[in-house]
Amino acid sequence: MSSKLGLVLFVDDEYYILQTLRAIFRREYPNYKFEYAQNGKEAFEILSSYAADDLKELLVFSDWLMPGLKGDDLLVQVHEMFPQSISFLLSGMINKEPSPDVFEKANIKQVIQKPWENDSLIELLGKYLQHP
Repeated sequence: MSSKLGLVLFVDDEYYILQTLRAIFRREYPNYKFEYAQNGKEAFEILSSYAADDLKELLVFSDWLMPGLKGDDLLVQVHEMFPQSISFLLSGMINKEPSPDVFEKANIKQVIQKPWENDSLIELLGKYLQHP
């Protein structure tokens, strides 16, 4: 039986944002498992390789406005598959907020405005990562 693990998944249709996130977190948390997807389909392909029972924690950061499946809908579906998941929305849409019920349905803890401060994002992630 495999040991339980933690996973952080970043979903954003902008490749350079994923590359930036990869650089930031590889440096700050080199022993942690990170995955990156450019859309909902890729995100679900990645998640399908993990069984819910094998994940002790799942943190998902998703862009809100993406072609195809929007980030809030993606996070609701992820939370249905992995009820222990904790979600965050990344958004460049300053004046828009997802509907209030989405926060509960997807266990969204925070909307993070783009552009973000790297140190703030590192600190936020650190609050939710379980360390042995």
